Amino acid sequence: MDASTRAALTSALTVIEAEEVVLPGGELKKGPVYVSIVQDTITDITSTRPPTVKDVIKTHLLTPGFIDLHIHGLGGTNDVIDFWSNPGYTLSRLPMGGTTSCLATIVLPKSSSQPNTLQLFDKLKDVIGRTNTGGAVLEGINAEGPLVNDFGGLPESER
Repeated sequence: MDASTRAALTSALTVIEAEEVVLPGGELKKGPVYVSIVQDTITDITSTRPPTVKDVIKTHLLTPGFIDLHIHGLGGTNDVIDFWSNPGYTLSRLPMGGTTSCLATIVLPKSSSQPNTLQLFDKLKDVIGRTNTGGAVLEGINAEGPLVNDFGGLPESER
């Protein structure tokens, strides 16, 4: 980023000042490290503090978002197939805990060709890979159930 662009952006700049930062590739960068953010977008990562900032957030460790490989969804339901019936609900809330992407874990009933199972897969298919939704990204589906073992992890009532 050139000096004139940086100067124009600093008036609305939020900076996270961290003692250590884990970069997306896994590299640990010792600090202080300054992560500049303009309109919810990281614009710069430097070892020098920008001269003018709107807000400074101090932290010891800053990491990229977490990936949840096994989540049944949020909100609760009595039927295991319904946990992901409203993917927007779960995806909008996951970033509050630091999760930025996930796999929807679906417990499959005995017959995965049941209409509600197929409808759920169609609904999730439309959401997979969507970014810029203000929530976590659904990366795919983790199918759990009678695939390896006839009973899988299903409760007695679903066997």
